[in-house]
Amino acid sequence: MRPSTVPDGAVGVARFAVRTRDPELAHELISETYARHRPQISGSSDSFRFSLSTALAGRVASDVMTHSMSTRVACEPSLHLTVGCLAGGSVTVSAGREEQRFGPGEVLLYPYGTEFEARWSAIDQGVLRLDFGNVAQFAAQTTGTDAAAFRFLGMRAVSPAMCQYWRSVAAFVHRELATRRSETIYSLVLAQTETTLATAALTVFPNTTMTTAFGAPVGHVGPVALRRAVAYIDSHAGEAITLLDIAASAGVGVRALQHAFVQHHDTTPMGYLRRVRLERAHRELQAANPGGDTVAQVARRWGFANPSRFAAFYRRTYGANPRYTLRA
Repeated sequence: MRPSTVPDGAVGVARFAVRTRDPELAHELISETYARHRPQISGSSDSFRFSLSTALAGRVASDVMTHSMSTRVACEPSLHLTVGCLAGGSVTVSAGREEQRFGPGEVLLYPYGTEFEARWSAIDQGVLRLDFGNVAQFAAQTTGTDAAAFRFLGMRAVSPAMCQYWRSVAAFVHRELATRRSETIYSLVLAQTETTLATAALTVFPNTTMTTAFGAPVGHVGPVALRRAVAYIDSHAGEAITLLDIAASAGVGVRALQHAFVQHHDTTPMGYLRRVRLERAHRELQAANPGGDTVAQVARRWGFANPSRFAAFYRRTYGANPRYTLRA
């Protein structure tokens, strides 16, 4: 049951932080958080320092971890899809025949679904943990591939530009979960965050969707099925619905639905959903009382996490700044 302190339409954000000079406790925490492992620590533990701060909401976690000593770990398969952004130190990761070394400023996708080894002299990194099944399902929805066959094929970003792209996404997620003082996050914002992360993971790191040919016909969506999809979006715009939910409501495939929306509505199903949510936010701004909700609060309630992007989208659609609508 959701705690009574969490308002409707929101999800609680759990935060905790640990600092210790005990290597055994540190590696118990690493095992519980990331993957069970066997550590070998070099040198005297007298100067050992370890810290871990975590913010968790739904199926997304943002961590900052520091570890001060030379360490080698043999890891069992990870509990989550785990991506590190190195701020200091370096780490070498080996899985099967692949071995990669990462330094400050680089991002790495820790191997998922297999044993691996990692070693570092000291490390300072931001970490995002995602649900692998959610990413695989998103890949299947958006590309028509088999979720059960989905795999990541490497640890390194496909290009320096994609490395920077992930770092910007990670910084956004960290701000939403770890640095924002609110104890909750709107469900629609969290759903959009999960979608943003899944999209980024599929774009940044090599995976099976990049090697699959998509030549199969998409199928036909008739007007009745398309109207069912539109009606479902209109009725459930305030909920954290997915592309798969919309396609299921219409009784058609995801790729066929996407094709039909582009043909008849000049946008994707999720783009249409964003239009509907923007319209609902517009209505709330028009009806708001002076001294009530702010533009940012209304935007977040309807799934727009970035106030400046919301304002830009609003101006393009309504020709005015949202704060002017609120004041009027």
